[in-house]
Amino acid sequence: MGALGAGRCGFNLITVLPRSIPDRSPRPGDERFETLTGRRPVLESAFAQIAEDTAGVKIARGMGVDGPVTGPSVRPGVPHVTGVRTSDGAEIAADLVIDAMGRRSKLDEWVTALGGRSPFEEAADTGFAYYTRHYRSRSGYVPEFRGPVSATLGTILTLTVLADNDTWTVAIAAMAGDRPLKELRHDDVWERAARAIPHVAHWIDGEPLCDVRAMAGVLDRRRRIVVDDQPVVTGLIPVGDAWACTNPTAGRGMSLGLAHAIALRDVLREYPADPARLAEAFDRVTEETLTPWYREQIDRDHQRAAEVRAAIEGRSPARPANGAAPPAQAAFPAAAKPAGHRREGDHPPRAAHQGPQRSQPVSQRGVLRLL
Repeated sequence: MGALGAGRCGFNLITVLPRSIPDRSPRPGDERFETLTGRRPVLESAFAQIAEDTAGVKIARGMGVDGPVTGPSVRPGVPHVTGVRTSDGAEIAADLVIDAMGRRSKLDEWVTALGGRSPFEEAADTGFAYYTRHYRSRSGYVPEFRGPVSATLGTILTLTVLADNDTWTVAIAAMAGDRPLKELRHDDVWERAARAIPHVAHWIDGEPLCDVRAMAGVLDRRRRIVVDDQPVVTGLIPVGDAWACTNPTAGRGMSLGLAHAIALRDVLREYPADPARLAEAFDRVTEETLTPWYREQIDRDHQRAAEVRAAIEGRSPARPANGAAPPAQAAFPAAAKPAGHRREGDHPPRAAHQGPQRSQPVSQRGVLRLL
């Protein structure tokens, strides 16, 4: 993305393949694993710059949206949105309003205020807490990966993530209810813990940009505007985190948000003048191609939370009543690959990490295609 300028940061996921793989030589097609990373304000600034330079796009700043404006229904009993009312009292007409307000979306409040049925919503807090610090280098040095980007170690999880302009992030995640680990919110305790983890220790050699930042209460949530095969609203579509959001450990938020936006573009081309059919078709595509990714993350979260709680309580984690493998080890449907990204031979991300496949470069590249 040229808008990030010379300070952008990227790395190839091949560099973090498990050390169990002896053959780490480049292969044709490895360029598809090049990953662009950056802090959220930098990425958002880059997107804003591109949007401002795009013909037909107008960006209005310094105002908020108080709520939707409605017009005649296109389906009996279902409110139809025809624009928005801004915080300064102006009304902006629109053929389609896209709710991209993220986790703080007021979708349910808006729809019910219009007299519509509440959208479907499921939400839960798995109970993770994140203790994070951001670093930078003034010499151009950035830490090398000596282990996986995300690693589980007993009752904690570590994240080491490169960003832009010689900056990076280190996070230690634990259960919010683990009282001893609440001490990680203090810089000195956090640093001692990070130094004690071999593949993380050198990541805190940079200049800290902040004290430890603690974050908890991160909801896993999913919404649908089609309930019982009927849209609860037309002319208003939630996209990205306004549709579904999970905890950030998988790092898929931006990727799934972009895939969701592309899916909406494609469905709009098919139903440009039928708001009800648009809502139904977009819901169907979302359920087929993106919801499985949400489910996989939720299953993984619940499994991890159960494992950690069992370890804290000194017991073995319970297996499902039917004796099946834990959810995160179950097969991941090939159809769950976001539209336009499925490849023949895609495999469940967890299954490919099992047994001898861990030492197979081809199998691990298949895993990377999914992650």
